[in-house]
Amino acid sequence: MNNIEKFKQKLIKYGQEIENVIRTMNENRTADQENDYPTELSNYDNHPAELGTELYMISLNNALMIHQENLLQEVRNALEKIEKGEYGKCELCGKKIPEERLEAIPYARLCLECQEENEQKEEPEREVRSNEELE
Repeated sequence: MNNIEKFKQKLIKYGQEIENVIRTMNENRTADQENDYPTELSNYDNHPAELGTELYMISLNNALMIHQENLLQEVRNALEKIEKGEYGKCELCGKKIPEERLEAIPYARLCLECQEENEQKEEPEREVRSNEELE
């Protein structure tokens, strides 16, 4: 089995695992909990912290579902690249993505250098201030 076939099998298996997680979340209605969220009138005797916890859990479950769906799309995109013969090439610079990176993240779209550059651009500049300035 060549390297591309190895990565293809790895991606297929990972995609199936993600689909199982999504299916389980859907069966348990994890992301639909806000539909069961009580209205404000029925929460009159509830402590605000209980309502905050419920809201937090609903938001967390929704974020987890979105993350799983995004991962599945990344896996599908990588499988599509294999079919087109474009797998393992950085989308920005066109260089070959090192095999070690693909072993760790088989759906990687960027080489490490471009990924780091991309993350630095997305990260807002943080202004460093002394303690005296903050007071």
